[in-house]
Amino acid sequence: MRMPELLTLAACEKVLIDEQRNPTLVVLMERIEAQIPEGQSVPANVLAPKEWVVFTLWKRQEGEKPGHCRQFIEVVPPGNLPIIKVDIEFDFNDRLHKVTNRFLGIPVGTPGTCWINVRLESAAGVTGTFSYPLEILHKSVPIASLPEGLASKVTP
Repeated sequence: MRMPELLTLAACEKVLIDEQRNPTLVVLMERIEAQIPEGQSVPANVLAPKEWVVFTLWKRQEGEKPGHCRQFIEVVPPGNLPIIKVDIEFDFNDRLHKVTNRFLGIPVGTPGTCWINVRLESAAGVTGTFSYPLEILHKSVPIASLPEGLASKVTP
């Protein structure tokens, strides 16, 4: 049996849907830079307080019948940290189907590649896993350059 084809997998700040149901992806994310005060360290499991989205666009194959699907997302931070897992079920009735998953917090405690893995499951089977890399960088910044209020909370 045929499985839907993944046309788009992206991490972005937000997705806007217009009146005709066309998506606009706002700020495609390929890297996140965490600013770390000089001389300080952050816990490996820290999340930056940022809302972001994983967007997927699936296409039914020619001759593939409408059906119920379940999409699985795994956000795999760098290092040996817990994986964030999300799944969503939907009925795939049209030729194309968009899925927008919102996340609150980005794992920035360990620099390296954060992998976003996606697969789709249906009565016809399971797709392969598709991956999107999100690079996590650490930038050391002088304490004096931090925003007022934050700098007073940081002591070397």
